[in-house]
Amino acid sequence: MAIIRALPDQYAHFTSSLLLLGTLDKTQLRDAFLAEEVNRRRRAEVDSALHSSSTTANSTCTHPNCHHCNQSTTSTRVQCDFCGLLGHTQDKCHRYIASRQQAVEGAKNRYKRGNKAQAGSSNSQNTSQQPKSSANNANSSTVVTESAGNASLCSIHPSDPHCPLQLDADIDWNADTGTTSHMTPHRHWMHHYTPYRVPIKLADHTVVYSAGVGTVVFNPVM
Repeated sequence: MAIIRALPDQYAHFTSSLLLLGTLDKTQLRDAFLAEEVNRRRRAEVDSALHSSSTTANSTCTHPNCHHCNQSTTSTRVQCDFCGLLGHTQDKCHRYIASRQQAVEGAKNRYKRGNKAQAGSSNSQNTSQQPKSSANNANSSTVVTESAGNASLCSIHPSDPHCPLQLDADIDWNADTGTTSHMTPHRHWMHHYTPYRVPIKLADHTVVYSAGVGTVVFNPVM
């Protein structure tokens, strides 16, 4: 009797059934426990089968109002504007993040080389100019050396609003009608895009390579 009353709560119905019996002996208790154990195993197998069937039905459901189906379809239809692949947006694109970081590093290197070139040019001009007479000395004091400096270089600081690597720089693009072509790192702006790799020499004499060519539809802002 003590063993029956010590059973856990999940055996409450089983315990009540045993206590209602008129007599209890060892054989009856053993048969009752075996029957209860068999019934519990069967119920567990049925519950497991029902759960597995429900999971399979949810994964293959094509009902238009099914939240699971709509969520899966929506996630696969999202397309990245940078690489064109499905399943993610541009802000989470690994290729976009890597290209942006590479562009930042390249701008830093060009900025450093531009400063070194300007410093070397200034030093060579100072050492080559020798005063020949008092008149030349007077005139040389009024000569101003002009240099483009860093005018052709963009800011490399990420917080600078003029930096083309910022996301808000996509809003505006100043087009020069006198040029043959323009360059942009934004692949998603292109229409009728075609791969085209050629060397391009920049103002600081460094060489970069193009990835492709295409047409762009402008929305002018007056």
